[in-house]
Amino acid sequence: AWELWNEVDGTADYQPERIRLWHQKMAHVLEAIDPYHHLVTTSFGGDGEKAKDVETFKLKEIDFAQSHRYGDPDLALGIVHAQQRLGRLGKPHFVGEVGADSSGDRRTDDPTGIQIHDALWASLASGSAGSAMTWWWDSYVGPLDLYHLFTPVAKLVRGIAFDREGFHSVQPTIPSGAHVVGVAVVGRATAIVWLRNDAATWANQISKKRLEPNPPCLISIPHLRQGRWKIEYWDTHTGAIISSRTVDVAEGGMASFPVPVLHWDAAIKLLLVN
Repeated sequence: AWELWNEVDGTADYQPERIRLWHQKMAHVLEAIDPYHHLVTTSFGGDGEKAKDVETFKLKEIDFAQSHRYGDPDLALGIVHAQQRLGRLGKPHFVGEVGADSSGDRRTDDPTGIQIHDALWASLASGSAGSAMTWWWDSYVGPLDLYHLFTPVAKLVRGIAFDREGFHSVQPTIPSGAHVVGVAVVGRATAIVWLRNDAATWANQISKKRLEPNPPCLISIPHLRQGRWKIEYWDTHTGAIISSRTVDVAEGGMASFPVPVLHWDAAIKLLLVN
């Protein structure tokens, strides 16, 4: 794809209206000279909301929206917020850059890649068009050999027909008093849920704050098709299925099922059996 500008709100004398007109003009130029018809996008840095990025991404000349996220105390929720804001424009959205800190990779604070792990799972289960893309490859992922963090996500999505599922975001129902945050997407025959202990933020984990495990609880996922669903509980660190069960979903589409103790996080994959 073509990215017309990297973090365009960093330009001198930034004016949203003029920037939108420039994007329209340049997108038409590319359309005229590109024989392969690549998709076209752009990006914003800092606080895209203040830069009125939504209005630019609404342009019909922009094929998909993207976000750059750095410095969120809760990196996962920052990604979810970006998807909720830019994923409602009727076109794909994904996080094109992500990191705990825009000034550096924080490898000393985070040698195991918590910032990568949380970003991958939050983007997958919140409905992004692709997994959040970490910025610090050359100084962080490569030297510390953190590629294994991508394997569990790849295992969970293997075999999913993303082009046919028609995934849409839903809000899991979590009991009052449970210290859990959750996101989910539901499709025709598959649903993906990611749950996390709400205290297990990136900032809390690198500061070695003591995290109290959340006890087992019952959650509900809406808008499932009627029928029998297989529920798989996945270890997000190994990519292994820990256990499975089935649940019958009646007309109305609500499935309720137990969630084990959450020390950090868990992924749940639901498959329509019949």
